[in-house]
Amino acid sequence: MISCNFSNCNIFCLKIVTFIKRLNKKVPLSKCYLHLRKISLSSGHMSVLEHVRASSITRTLNIIGDRWTLIILRDAFLGVTRFRDWQAKNNMARSILINRLNKLVEVGCFKKVLYQERPARHEYQLTEQGKRLYPIAILIWKWEETWYTRDADIPAKLIHKPCGHTLQPVMKCDVCDGEITLKNISYKDGPGAGQDCQVAPRHQRRSRISVKNKDEAMMMERAADIIGDRWSNLALSAAYLGIRRFDDIQSELKIATNILSNRLSHLVDSGLLQKVLYSDKPARYEYRLTDKGRDLFPVMLAMMTWGDDWLCEGRGVPFLIIHTTCGAESHPQVKCAQCSKELISSDVQFSFD
Repeated sequence: MISCNFSNCNIFCLKIVTFIKRLNKKVPLSKCYLHLRKISLSSGHMSVLEHVRASSITRTLNIIGDRWTLIILRDAFLGVTRFRDWQAKNNMARSILINRLNKLVEVGCFKKVLYQERPARHEYQLTEQGKRLYPIAILIWKWEETWYTRDADIPAKLIHKPCGHTLQPVMKCDVCDGEITLKNISYKDGPGAGQDCQVAPRHQRRSRISVKNKDEAMMMERAADIIGDRWSNLALSAAYLGIRRFDDIQSELKIATNILSNRLSHLVDSGLLQKVLYSDKPARYEYRLTDKGRDLFPVMLAMMTWGDDWLCEGRGVPFLIIHTTCGAESHPQVKCAQCSKELISSDVQFSFD
């Protein structure tokens, strides 16, 4: 459930406690939120926009939430370390590649290593912090493998070397080892709640997949069109919280109507949301998550977990995850569905056969 800092608002606390007693059962965040939203807003507490901005998902997206950065990381996990190889493989402008590599070095995901002295040439190696982004990449691979035609550059299957089985990554609770889904998760405020509510400005220009047929896009490029766009992320986050109607989304997220309309249309065209008529006079629509949209949720949760681990800087995590199946505070982990071992990049073998 949503939990807030009650210390400065006894009236708000009383309303919440009354509601919880009346409810008298655990419910997913998406259902709980719809009942608590009006109470929270009328009491001056954090809005959806503030919750999203304060979360570690936003902190993570400020680092990797860019199409070119995700593509660079994809290639790094496939073994690319040198500037000319990234440039040749992706036809990436030199200035863009320099900018993204420098940023990844600055934030600690890459380290720059000299491999040739005359002339001086460097390669970019993943640090431990960068390697820990691997679960995000592997969940994106699973999502794209499920919902798109596989390109020749995308591995046909992944082998989990410790158990020898074909890898099926799954998000699991670290307490009970049960699967975590959108339907069995809630959260409460952590010690870092309410901090970093302002999103740092992004200077990179957005670009979508340039190929004519999106089924021809390479690994992670389709997801990058969603994850790499701030407004699409906000709209999708609202959907995960159960906010479906245009006016409600616009009111909560403070997005200009033309931008919101564009992003919702893109999410509908991409198959993540379904536009459903709920009023005839006048015609009004709500935007419901599809199975494809729900399947992307573990990727967002993995980004939140990584941000909690690496970007809180001693302030404490903004939100504590509650796995409602077991009732425990959970630190979600991406594991092998067969042996339940947490996934690391060195344990996974790619196969293109």
